[in-house]
Amino acid sequence: MYDQHSQYAQELIVADMIHLLDALGRDQAIWVGHDWGSSVVWNLASHQPDRCAAVANLCLPYYTLERGLEACVALVDRHMYPVEQYPAGNWEYQLFYQEHFARATAVMEANIYSTVKVFFRKGNPAGQRQPSATARVRSDGGWFNGAEAAPDLPQDQDVITEESLCAYTSALERNGFLGPNSY
Repeated sequence: MYDQHSQYAQELIVADMIHLLDALGRDQAIWVGHDWGSSVVWNLASHQPDRCAAVANLCLPYYTLERGLEACVALVDRHMYPVEQYPAGNWEYQLFYQEHFARATAVMEANIYSTVKVFFRKGNPAGQRQPSATARVRSDGGWFNGAEAAPDLPQDQDVITEESLCAYTSALERNGFLGPNSY
């Protein structure tokens, strides 16, 4: 696991992705980013266009997160996320990482198998048009309501097989949940 924010600089992560592509013996890839990975993909397209066959992003538009959290917060729907209750809107979890980096990463690594199971679950339709769970991470005192580890929920086999769950867990245990090569 990386222990300093500077180790997550876009320049370093993009270089890691290019090294991964080289290690796979490929000249180009179709890069897909989601959430924090969106800025990585946008930066790959911007700074390494010759290494991109195509890019796709889910969750974040171009030129937001890579400009900093403030650029995203400026776009928050304040009807859904009143500033008094959610100063950073749905990005409250990002502030939690900035303010409590060691705690935020430790809870993910305390039981990686359970963490992966939690994140690979179907959404609940009742949550539509409601504030996201990420908006409550700071007010809840951390991920999973401030618990020391992810809850041991039943596996959602419609989303992830046991084989894939074990493969993700193994890779993340080798490299750290938020460490090098954990992508």
